[in-house]
Amino acid sequence: MEVPVRVEQLVVEHEPLDAAGAVPSGRTDDAAPREPLRIVLHEEVPVVSVRVQPVEVVSVGVRTVQGEQVLRAELRSEQVVVDTPAPAPVDTEGTPTGR
Repeated sequence: MEVPVRVEQLVVEHEPLDAAGAVPSGRTDDAAPREPLRIVLHEEVPVVSVRVQPVEVVSVGVRTVQGEQVLRAELRSEQVVVDTPAPAPVDTEGTPTGR
């Protein structure tokens, strides 16, 4: 005898943020819990009747994945040459000589 049964499964969806880094509409920043989120999943077990019983606990958290990325670009630089005029000659009394 075949009996149809159902099993709950956890689905995780990744949604990109908009250009300003805002959370998609209808969602709040609370959508990313700081503490792990624990969810109890159930399944139907066929007996003479069907009863629902807990079978596993799923913990959901946030992890940071680090990596390296190689960037290739041609860099430009500018050089500035500043010519400063020579100071005017001064006589022994500290007065400019007028040269």
